Amino acid sequence: TLSGPFNPGPAGLYLYPPPLAVLLAAVSGVATATVDAGWWIVRVGLLMVGCAVLPVPRWVRGGVLLVLAVSYPTLIDLNLGNVSLLVLVTSCLAWRWLDRPVSGVATALMLALRPTLIVVPIWWLIRRQWQRLVWTIGAGLLLIVLTLPFVGLGGYVDYLTVVRNLSNVTGVAHNVDLASAALLVGMGPGIVQP
Repeated sequence: TLSGPFNPGPAGLYLYPPPLAVLLAAVSGVATATVDAGWWIVRVGLLMVGCAVLPVPRWVRGGVLLVLAVSYPTLIDLNLGNVSLLVLVTSCLAWRWLDRPVSGVATALMLALRPTLIVVPIWWLIRRQWQRLVWTIGAGLLLIVLTLPFVGLGGYVDYLTVVRNLSNVTGVAHNVDLASAALLVGMGPGIVQP
């Protein structure tokens, strides 16, 4: 993945930023079955926490939890072990305490999981929400500094190289985007990838 363009389809590729690798390395010596069960329990808990902190009426929170608990994307996420529920809880925390430092810290953590959500701080920049930006940038820099002893500067350089080399993200048989779904129902590659 560092040598040139690659397709993210094969299983087993680590495509997340270095801070998550540091977190995952902490459990690398634990038995796989224990880690799998623990990871599943943690993510179910995070689903409940994310819904509980939503800044909406209680009945809406309950409805969101109910819908998420039986929705295909949530069930797939729980099955695959993705980080989507971590992103959900960090985005809910950022929304709940939007005018407090917690929002910036939660947004920095969210970006450490899914850098494509940079659109949130960009929106804050457009709207001149300087305090939120400062907390997000500060928390992000602190996260980088805290992980440097474990991954080094090379870990971040390698991650940027992997992102640069990533290609053909949509239209992959085992992905869940619209182009991949089109492949699944029998549409040809020429239709899903112009």
